[in-house]
Amino acid sequence: MVSQTSTIDHQYCAKMKDVLRFWLKKGVSGFRVDAVNMLYEVDPADFGGIYPNEPLSNTTTDANDYGYLLHPYTKDLNETYYVVYDWRDVLNEFAQNESKIMMTEAYTDMDLMMRYYGEGSRDGSIPFNFIFLGELNGQSTANNMQTVIEKWMSNMPSGKIANWVNGNHDNTRMASKHGVKRVDAMNMLALILPGVTITYQGEELGMTDGNISWVDTKDPQACNTEDPINYWKSSRDPARTPFHWDASANAGFSTANSTWLPVAANYETVNVAVEKAAAKSHYKFYKDVIALKHTPRWPPAPWGHMHSPVMCWSLPESQRVQVTLRSWQY
Repeated sequence: MVSQTSTIDHQYCAKMKDVLRFWLKKGVSGFRVDAVNMLYEVDPADFGGIYPNEPLSNTTTDANDYGYLLHPYTKDLNETYYVVYDWRDVLNEFAQNESKIMMTEAYTDMDLMMRYYGEGSRDGSIPFNFIFLGELNGQSTANNMQTVIEKWMSNMPSGKIANWVNGNHDNTRMASKHGVKRVDAMNMLALILPGVTITYQGEELGMTDGNISWVDTKDPQACNTEDPINYWKSSRDPARTPFHWDASANAGFSTANSTWLPVAANYETVNVAVEKAAAKSHYKFYKDVIALKHTPRWPPAPWGHMHSPVMCWSLPESQRVQVTLRSWQY
């Protein structure tokens, strides 16, 4: 994190561009930028030569909790967006043979999230759609899904590319949050909506959260609670367990005696090898929809209007399906 107007600020920006060019020369297709909205802090020169104290949030009494303070001086500062636009200019230097992608992570308000797309003639990044990630769960109805989808599409600047995020390393796994029975539906929804689909490792298998003991906990958010009883409420480790390749030791992820985090308990039945061999599986369904998404028979279409409510009939649970209708005019 750097202050707004310092000479060091400009030196850092130049060095970061050099880093981008280093990897672009090696042929990478793009970058994911973590916690981008915390790139800058205010210039102490604007506050009597000192860094100002951030105000209390009054939402928790735990002084070690990040949410103990509001963060107007270290988050979402205006300069951040122009750094991202500058990075986009660097990526465009290497876009002769393929377009280069940059996706930015920022847990912030919708209007601030949308600024990452660009401003005026300047292009930026694709900001991760944390509305889709954060506002849907296993209790969400078709109407809820329509509202969340249209919220992103209606706020997104014209001509930009949408994206759909079911899960990531900071949140409960999609199969745990939505329920295993909705895995195929949520994967399909993210794949058939217009734009970029983000798949967090294990979502294609229906992997669920692992059970991480206090002894095995690694996430600083949980460790810093120093609470072996309630640590799990702050831990992101359950969603970060190793990928399940097969039913062998450590789910085939590693030949070491142990892994950084233990594999989830259901790895023997939820893994690539088992789901490849099965007649039907989340993995095979995911691959089928991916193939459909990339076939010429699946033409890209402009965004239209979703129709809701979805008509429902009283059917046995085993026969129920979720249907998404999308219409448009050419």
